[in-house]
Amino acid sequence: MKFDRDQILNRYWELANLTTEQTKGNISGQLKALDSLLEALAAKPASNPKVVPFYRAAWMDLPTPDQ
Repeated sequence: MKFDRDQILNRYWELANLTTEQTKGNISGQLKALDSLLEALAAKPASNPKVVPFYRAAWMDLPTPDQ
């Protein structure tokens, strides 16, 4: 199974929106599991970090007057 941070955060929101009747007043086991997954993901470096292209205008590479 593969989990990512967004899936865990979505599950937190789902749990937060449950009524006490649906949870019978106790979701601590689910929260502990999600906490553990989130910690494990934070400790593991991303295998393929997203590279966001940064636009660099031509004028940014022009020499400044003090150069």
